[in-house]
Amino acid sequence: MTTKKSRAKSLASMSNAELVDLFEQLSLAEGEATAALQSSRANRLILRRRALLSEMRHRPGDARITLFVLYAHRHPQVRLNVAESTYALNPERARSTIEEIAASPFQPWSGDAGMSLIALENGTSQLPTDPE
Repeated sequence: MTTKKSRAKSLASMSNAELVDLFEQLSLAEGEATAALQSSRANRLILRRRALLSEMRHRPGDARITLFVLYAHRHPQVRLNVAESTYALNPERARSTIEEIAASPFQPWSGDAGMSLIALENGTSQLPTDPE
């Protein structure tokens, strides 16, 4: 089992391009787990993705901007994760992507995107504050 410290070290040793690839892989796996109603697996993937995002956030210039390439990804889970992860960096693009997914027929992602929009509208969303 990999410890948090060794996982953080391995993330720290990765290039930005490798982190983008890992973000995509984790998001795709999360999408599969979500579609299969495997909440425990999805939660573990979310925690790994959050650790990756923390590493990116703390790099010079905030390396999360390298995730922008994934806004055009074919899978709604990847696009939703990118939009929510980069909202503080580009709120207009992120919101537009979330709205697009919410209006799509792709469940459960359209429902998740719709809930994100509701939270943004009623002020309970943490996306604008870019929490650590």
